[in-house]
Amino acid sequence: MSKAGDKYDFPPHHEKRLQEKGYTISTLLNSGKYGLVCNGSATVNGSTINTAVKIIDLTKTSADYRNKFLPKELYSLDTLKHEFIIKIYDIILITNTVYVFMERADGGDLFDMLKDSAYKSGIPEPKAKILYKGIASALQYIHGRGWAHRDLKSENVLLNADKTIAKLTDFGFSTSCFNTQTGEKVLKDTYCGSPFYAAPEVLRAQPYDAFKTDVWSMGVVLYIMVNNKMPFSNALLQKLAKLDPNSKTPIQITKNSISNDCKDLMLCKTPIQITKNSISNDCKDLMQKQLDINTRTRIDMAHVLSHQWFK
Repeated sequence: MSKAGDKYDFPPHHEKRLQEKGYTISTLLNSGKYGLVCNGSATVNGSTINTAVKIIDLTKTSADYRNKFLPKELYSLDTLKHEFIIKIYDIILITNTVYVFMERADGGDLFDMLKDSAYKSGIPEPKAKILYKGIASALQYIHGRGWAHRDLKSENVLLNADKTIAKLTDFGFSTSCFNTQTGEKVLKDTYCGSPFYAAPEVLRAQPYDAFKTDVWSMGVVLYIMVNNKMPFSNALLQKLAKLDPNSKTPIQITKNSISNDCKDLMLCKTPIQITKNSISNDCKDLMQKQLDINTRTRIDMAHVLSHQWFK
């Protein structure tokens, strides 16, 4: 089993083909469900720059992924260009392997950043505001192009070396939110992303507005940034995930260790309550508006960015 730091083992002839195009791959950074990410380099305008390389072996993926998710991801990577989205240099297919050469984030991801003891109680608001505004503007741009991300989480927020700039990455579950023939907005019914960041309507397997579920996930990201903990317990998520959307009987919650606020949230009665005293009222208000159970009143990304917290 390969681990971080191991040299990438090329399929026959791939290394030479990539070198002819000005690309190299060295060591493994990490691995995921659908492929590997390695260190690499690219020759751009005569200069060699360090890159990350996402490597997808198509023979090890499902037909559903190859036919449904991968084409959308590659289209998103190729067309969505924004200063706070990780830059793509090239996408190369050699036999059954896809190589995506992209901007390398030397500061790691938000999840790793919060492991630092300096952020034990969360990222201070002034710094969190700068990082969050960047990825929020990227998401507003994505939504403005008619696409939703659908896998927003701390691991998909990457940072530069000094951790002053955050960018979005990983468009494996991205999707267009409009019917290509009629131009009408369509609801989605594919369950995807991380359950800890998923909106209640996704966990309940209900058709959902992917723009609004992205806003919920961004609310979770903001909550984690300033608190360094998840807003919802695993027990709460399990209850939400098991809720029968067709049931006429309200879910029964008896565990004494679950707070009344969480119980109300599970019953879709009230928004999440945020009580940490060190968080400003404006920041709390923004999170509450994003983590709004009612999709009709949950704000969109334009209203997120125009919120008083950013003033």
